[in-house]
Amino acid sequence: RNILSRTAISYPHAVLGAKVKVETLWGEETLSVPAGTQPGEVFRLRGKGIKNIHRGGGRGDHLVEVTVDVPSKLSGKQKRALESFAELLDA
Repeated sequence: RNILSRTAISYPHAVLGAKVKVETLWGEETLSVPAGTQPGEVFRLRGKGIKNIHRGGGRGDHLVEVTVDVPSKLSGKQKRALESFAELLDA
């Protein structure tokens, strides 16, 4: 009765937290991704899975695995910003 899907978020969203839209069987839902989310972390949308036609009804859950989207190309400004951030981490 549970459903598993994946959604990609940006590195800043993983670090700072964000609200992302997730498509479920029952329509679009907003998932709150907390600050410090790690790649592979799984979040549960209760009651958004497959409906149980036996045992009195109810629905399973929709599990959302988060992946972190790493860009393959950066602009000069983006690269400088990340280099500055990396220097702060090393300090």
